[in-house]
Amino acid sequence: MGGDLSAPTRRARADWGGALSQEAGCRTLLVMSNPQEQFTELWHAEAPRVLAFASRHVGAEAAHDVVAETFMIAWRRWDEVPTPPPIAWLLVTARKVIVRALAGHGMC
Repeated sequence: MGGDLSAPTRRARADWGGALSQEAGCRTLLVMSNPQEQFTELWHAEAPRVLAFASRHVGAEAAHDVVAETFMIAWRRWDEVPTPPPIAWLLVTARKVIVRALAGHGMC
């Protein structure tokens, strides 16, 4: 799954990560040294948006479970999470989590 990445992909991944910059009204992620720091910053930057998306679909209480599952998947598949902007990947993953939960009546 995570497999070997091409040199340009590894370089892009290395350039991504970390602290948010709000310069000129645009959100960018600055370089961080390791995946754990990158993930933490991704969580802080995007979890509120994923929570808002999930809340609209499953309600506030179940939405927290959707966010937790979504970011757990992101961590497990870190090499597959696209470089900025990752929000689309996160929202698609959250939608899949919601569909699975509704189909199994496990979460919602």
